[in-house]
Amino acid sequence: MAKKKSARAGGAGPAGRANIAALFGEKESKEHDSTAAEAAEAEKRLAEENLRFDTLRQQLAEFGGDVSKVSGAVAGELVGLSADEIKVVAQAYTAELQRQEAATKSADGCVPLSRKQQAQAFTRQIEVLQKKLELADQALTIKQTTFEETQARVKSLQSELSDSTTYNNRIVQETTKLDEIENSVTNKAALANLKTLVELNENLKNQETQFKFSCKKQRDELVAALRKLESGEDDEETKQLREVEQIYEQDQAKLDKLRRVLAAKNQGIMKMNREIDEIPTRAELIQYERRFVELYEQVAEKLSETRKYYAMYNTLNDSAELIKNEVSLLNAIAEGFERMIKSKNAAAPFLEQFEQILAGVRQTLEAREQDMAAEKTAVEALNMKYNALLEKQRNYFKVVKEFQDECNKNEALEDMLQQASS
Repeated sequence: MAKKKSARAGGAGPAGRANIAALFGEKESKEHDSTAAEAAEAEKRLAEENLRFDTLRQQLAEFGGDVSKVSGAVAGELVGLSADEIKVVAQAYTAELQRQEAATKSADGCVPLSRKQQAQAFTRQIEVLQKKLELADQALTIKQTTFEETQARVKSLQSELSDSTTYNNRIVQETTKLDEIENSVTNKAALANLKTLVELNENLKNQETQFKFSCKKQRDELVAALRKLESGEDDEETKQLREVEQIYEQDQAKLDKLRRVLAAKNQGIMKMNREIDEIPTRAELIQYERRFVELYEQVAEKLSETRKYYAMYNTLNDSAELIKNEVSLLNAIAEGFERMIKSKNAAAPFLEQFEQILAGVRQTLEAREQDMAAEKTAVEALNMKYNALLEKQRNYFKVVKEFQDECNKNEALEDMLQQASS
């Protein structure tokens, strides 16, 4: 590609580059008036172009071959183009030469052309050649881009080939190692077992593949049958199935409605049962009453026992205090008696003190007798009150028994009425 570009840039030498640039250069055609000066200028231009064509013919002759027939290889060496593009340019150039020779012959023959007409025709030819040259340049640019892309692709493929070759060599080495290991005596049993397992694995994979294929086939058949049913074909069996489905859906809707109604009724019944359970029955009330009476009796018994303990404690405490007082009095009397024995003057004070002690004892005895009388009175009052309460209790039990009997009679009458009404 670089060689072609250099050839394209260099051309066929300095003289060739100058002539080709002059030949395919940019020419502007202008219309002139039919004056002598303009005709002379056109004649001068025609002479210069003829000179350039002669020079080009000589250069082509130097490369070899007939001047009137330029081959693609010679033109390729001249301008560095690809074979197809050079052929196109050479053909165009040969056609232009033929047209130029025909124009020259017509100028020398019976139908002579004016210099202005020749200049205009030659200018048009140059424009056509310039357009063709531009097209050839564009085609060359496209070919160069394609060549670069192809070259990059070739490099990539060469790199992939190198990687593949390396990988293949490694695989060959590993295969050789495996063959050596397989040929060894120690690993034959393990390799045989491994081969068996590999074959089993392959068989299982094949079975799995076949099973998946059969499942897929059955699925396709079922889907096709389902679509056939859903497509609404008017056969008798489909109609019957649709009618059965409609009846089933209607019955299912009715069943769901009845279930909802039943659930609401059950909720109402459970609510009423809870409200009824919250109201105690007559047996429960009697049981509650018995339990309260038993609790009251236990509390009263405990209270009376506690009171007894308190009374016993108070009595024992009073007895202890009296005994202490009595012991102190006896000790005092004993001391006074010993002093009285020792001294005759101490008898009178001892007798007075002894009389005072007797008076105190009598007062204490009278106070205790009064307390005892008051306690007896209180006990008698409590006994009378207890007897009155016992009488009330007997009357209460009697009334409760009569009430229960009447309730039983009422229930028996209600049962009879219900049986009679039913």
